[in-house]
Amino acid sequence: MGFKALVSAIRGSGAGNVILIPGTGWSYDLSGWLANRPNDSQLVAGVHNYGGPNYNTQSSWEASYAPTAAQVPVTFGEIGFDGYVEQLMPWLDSHGIGYLAWTWDTWGTDEALISGYDGTPTTYGVGYRSHLLSLTSAPAPAPTPTPTVTPTPTPSPTPSPGLTPSGNCPAASTVPCFDHIFIVLMENHAYSEIVGSSQAPYFNQLAQRGTLAGNYFAVDHPSLPNYIALTSGDDPSWATPDCAPVPGCTSSRQNLADKAEASGRSWKGYMESMGAACGTSDNGSYAVRHDPWVYYDDIRNNAARCTSHVVDYTALATDLASAATTPNLVWITPNLCDDMHDCSIQTGDGWLSREMPKILNSPAFTSQRSLLAVVWDEDDSAQGNQVPLALVGSGVRAAFVPPTSYNHYNLLRTVEAAWGLPTLTANDGGAAAMADAFGAGAPTPSPTPTPTPNPTPTPTPTPKVKHVPGHKPKPSPTPTPTVIPTG
Repeated sequence: MGFKALVSAIRGSGAGNVILIPGTGWSYDLSGWLANRPNDSQLVAGVHNYGGPNYNTQSSWEASYAPTAAQVPVTFGEIGFDGYVEQLMPWLDSHGIGYLAWTWDTWGTDEALISGYDGTPTTYGVGYRSHLLSLTSAPAPAPTPTPTVTPTPTPSPTPSPGLTPSGNCPAASTVPCFDHIFIVLMENHAYSEIVGSSQAPYFNQLAQRGTLAGNYFAVDHPSLPNYIALTSGDDPSWATPDCAPVPGCTSSRQNLADKAEASGRSWKGYMESMGAACGTSDNGSYAVRHDPWVYYDDIRNNAARCTSHVVDYTALATDLASAATTPNLVWITPNLCDDMHDCSIQTGDGWLSREMPKILNSPAFTSQRSLLAVVWDEDDSAQGNQVPLALVGSGVRAAFVPPTSYNHYNLLRTVEAAWGLPTLTANDGGAAAMADAFGAGAPTPSPTPTPTPNPTPTPTPTPKVKHVPGHKPKPSPTPTPTVIPTG
């Protein structure tokens, strides 16, 4: 009744503008909106949605919002936080519902779109902007018209020049065309030893921000064959002794770096504790068997190319200073302690907690479309070679655990699909890109035989409630914490 009186007062003043009327329950609930709306043809239904209980799944959106959107314009005046909006926005787009992200401020909370008033976006801001930019290539669905209301179309945002990836993008792909892809290789632990472990809190937090491959496998033992598989699609018998790059233990095959260069993209391998560039022998905690690039003849035998592209990890800090100096393909191999090979899970997780934020907060990640993959090369023979893989970045589904069976060839194929690169062998050529991590349907599993444990269930995104500094937070039931299953 209050809104009916308010609408009458507005119209009585002579105002003929559109009036936005929110739902109940802190604007989450539209269930009674149609039945109780004022008699006025210039109304829009308003919603605030931050993933609160009973309003954070597609089925709840269909029940709560779709019926109203079928009859009148609906606008989500506030949506918020990284990981949740990436799931909500595509549904809103498909129903012709408008939305605005909360908030353009520098609070340092999950709802802050920017980290500085110069407009530097947070990870949440980058994800929101990237989604809007993705809509410029296809027409938005038309909202349901009402007798007298013609919604004013929102102008399409102008893409930043920096958002155009180097090299050509494929005309059609189930994987985003990233500006930068970061791949970090950890060592010798099974999925069940890392996922859900109290010794790896940072990795599990990182995985919750994106997609955790719940059924992912290495392709061989020991280390070197897996590094070669990830970079050239090969699984050669010569690599099984984990030998140094000497005659009889090298490859003349083309590799991912070759294909990236041919497409006009840059690349570097950053090796922690290697020291001098292009190291071809062990050096303290640098293990050459964890550096795949020096095993390829066309890299190792080209001194200028090798020393400029296979460098010590300390060079990464300088290269991350700007998006322009960050290579399109970044490969990172920690040393034998920090990759968990010789030291504890806790030690390696501590390294990830210090080093990964440097990537996630870099200009390449905050101002361009980037992907971070953290993966283990092999297990310790504890779980049939099932290993953890977390994907985080632009367009990656959050808090998602696909049950699809994948392996290292699928990860290589995903990079190739993102950039439209030709495949390297029958192994990656026969593997599917990991399309479901980016919201596409699950692909047909790779023909490469791998043991398949029971699928891991997909966790529900953790509900969050907006907190505005200086204001009392909106009350809501205590949310149930989201836990990544241990497999």
